[in-house]
Amino acid sequence: MRKILSVAALLMLALTLVGTASAGKVGFLKTWVYDNDPGTGSASATWTKEGLSLQKNAPTSAELAAGAAIKGVQGESLDQLSFEVKGYCGAGAPRFNVWTDTGSLLYFGCTHGAKTDLGDGWTRVVFNGGEAGGGAFGATIASIDLVQDEQGQTLLRNISVNGVEINKFPNT
Repeated sequence: MRKILSVAALLMLALTLVGTASAGKVGFLKTWVYDNDPGTGSASATWTKEGLSLQKNAPTSAELAAGAAIKGVQGESLDQLSFEVKGYCGAGAPRFNVWTDTGSLLYFGCTHGAKTDLGDGWTRVVFNGGEAGGGAFGATIASIDLVQDEQGQTLLRNISVNGVEINKFPNT
């Protein structure tokens, strides 16, 4: 019985360490909501069985946004961005906000990417660098966020940065 408990304890410790180690690696999103305009509406960033749901239920002018931070991309060269979208796809949202190591902010808004209709309401959006409002690829990444700050609801899946598919961040 003691051996079984010892093995179980070691297994739990190993799983905890794996979860902690993976939290800083490329390929994970941590959801967030920003609300600097209380009482104007609501925003949410949640995972569903279909993907990442981002919603802003307030006028676009309200200082309110939902999003997700992509973890573990710092120091990499920006070479590729893409997602599949169902729902709202505007000029400024959903979008990738990419901060570079020089302090520049690059925007990659949904309508500016190359689109492929996948059927069932889903559209693949690929950014190649140089899109309107975006910027050139090749910059060194400081951080990346996905942002929904225009009024509307969207679902995102198959999100990728530099060819690495992004998954749900543990415990979000």
